[in-house]
Amino acid sequence: MTDREVIKLEANIRAKMEGIKTGKFSVKDSGIGVLINNLKKADEAAYEKMMVAYKALLQQMK
Repeated sequence: MTDREVIKLEANIRAKMEGIKTGKFSVKDSGIGVLINNLKKADEAAYEKMMVAYKALLQQMK
């Protein structure tokens, strides 16, 4: 996966996280898990950063 594709994937994940935060769709319906797993395969460092933000979002949702 190229750097450009990784950046695009990160942007897509952030957009999904924002949609989850605003209640546009649920975590399950967003399909964010597949995107995060793809990011893990492509760029481990970006995955770690994204997981911190994702876990914080999930804590806010509780």
